Amino acid sequence: MNDHDLRAVILKVEQRLSVDDRHRLHFFLYNDVPKKYGDDLSLYGTLSIIQSLFEQDKINSNDFTFLIKTFYEIQCYDAVKLLTEHMKELQPNGLNESMRSLSIIMPPVIEQLVDDNDGIYSIDTALPQENICENNNIEMNIIDDGRKRTCKLKEQNQSLKILSMTRKCSLVFILLSIILGILLIGCCVWIIILNMKYQHILKEKTMNEEKIDDLNTLQSKNQQKIDYFNKTLSDLRDNLKIGITVAGGHGSGTATNQLNTPRGLFIDENRTMFIADEKNHRIVQWKLGDENGTVVAGGNGKGKQLDQFDSPTSVVIDSVTNSLIICDSKNRRVIQWYHRNGTKEGTIYINNIGCADMTIDNDGGLYIIDLDKHEVRRYEMKGTIVTSVAGGHGEGSNLNQLRFPSFIFVDQQHNVYVADNANHRISKWNKGATEGIIIAGYGGCGDDFDQLCNPNGLFVDTNGTLYVADDSNNRVMRWLQGEQRGAVVVGGHGRGFTSRHFDGLNDLVFDHHGELYVIDRGNNRIQNFVIR
Repeated sequence: MNDHDLRAVILKVEQRLSVDDRHRLHFFLYNDVPKKYGDDLSLYGTLSIIQSLFEQDKINSNDFTFLIKTFYEIQCYDAVKLLTEHMKELQPNGLNESMRSLSIIMPPVIEQLVDDNDGIYSIDTALPQENICENNNIEMNIIDDGRKRTCKLKEQNQSLKILSMTRKCSLVFILLSIILGILLIGCCVWIIILNMKYQHILKEKTMNEEKIDDLNTLQSKNQQKIDYFNKTLSDLRDNLKIGITVAGGHGSGTATNQLNTPRGLFIDENRTMFIADEKNHRIVQWKLGDENGTVVAGGNGKGKQLDQFDSPTSVVIDSVTNSLIICDSKNRRVIQWYHRNGTKEGTIYINNIGCADMTIDNDGGLYIIDLDKHEVRRYEMKGTIVTSVAGGHGEGSNLNQLRFPSFIFVDQQHNVYVADNANHRISKWNKGATEGIIIAGYGGCGDDFDQLCNPNGLFVDTNGTLYVADDSNNRVMRWLQGEQRGAVVVGGHGRGFTSRHFDGLNDLVFDHHGELYVIDRGNNRIQNFVIR
């Protein structure tokens, strides 16, 4: 066995050493090797230390107990085991000599080595009996020296830990200082921005005050300009009566951007419109702002099949089943249609009824105008419970009668408001009442402010204010609660097709934002108004 074999074994040992193992090795041999090797904690530095031990003849192929002792002292037992196993391959004489040295340094290791050799070397032959006292003294000195070096190694490890902790604390302090600096800079920048905005506001305020002074001066000098300004304001108020087309408006037709005699209108909480497109025999969904609608029910031509309608006049959404309830008027039935899941046909909800209009109250009750009987009924549990809530005493003008009612509205208290079309009046039927109260329209058909002519769609707000689509007068009227005379809200300019005109009115609805939607029947469009 030569030095080359030993170096190969030592190289294997080096590969098993951790970084902490190398640090302890360098510290332990610091005084036995050149300083530059002791300071170099890299793998190269460790190999240089081993080379220095060879050069100093502290280790060689026949005696490397110094290295085993070193690894034992720094508690690298894996390295000790690897080197002691290498001793088994040495010649018997070499083994005995090494064992004598190791028996002084680390008796447990040499005993294990003897056991591993299956009794080939007995304790008597391996361990010399002479000079036992001297050997014990040497062993004690070595152990004391090892303990001192171990203590120094622990002190060094403790110092390294303290140094590492100090560096971490310094890094945290630096980071906190940087963050604090950034925050301070940000605060300063924010204060500067606020100050700039404040100065800008002050500047604008000064400019506005100067403009006000100029206007006051202009008012005192030129009354004619003030009159012109007042006229402009008056025109601006009139402009509030100008409608915006939100559906249809492209003439009568079957295209998705067209309507044909629309009659009923429902608006959900998302401001999406559902339109009973009567002469196209379909229900159209139209999202606010879209140029085109989407057919969600019918649209398969006029007919009696469950995927067809014949002149639908009204549509509402049942929030419980999330389905459409539709008046299929000339088929004398009410259809339920689950439009959300792409259903291609509806089911009969109520049969054999001359349905004109309908609405749903806050308890889920369905109110339907039965035009054949001049009556309004309330249905529960899919038509199994029926209650007459208005009319029902035949066609007539008495307070307990109706004449061709066209539209209805139900408030939170379940009071029913009826557009009594052929009687040219609006009657209110309190819950449980046997006759109605006239709240708008007196003296028959007319265009005075206390009259209506063929009223259709209607709406009552929480203050009891009534809005009516006055069909034949092409206007929307507003009646304050208890008033005998109403006021024109929009329209009233005669029949026409401009944004200020109507050509026959059907339904009207307010959305959750308080904006008004009116069906302009003859112009085949839905008009939107902002009412002040």
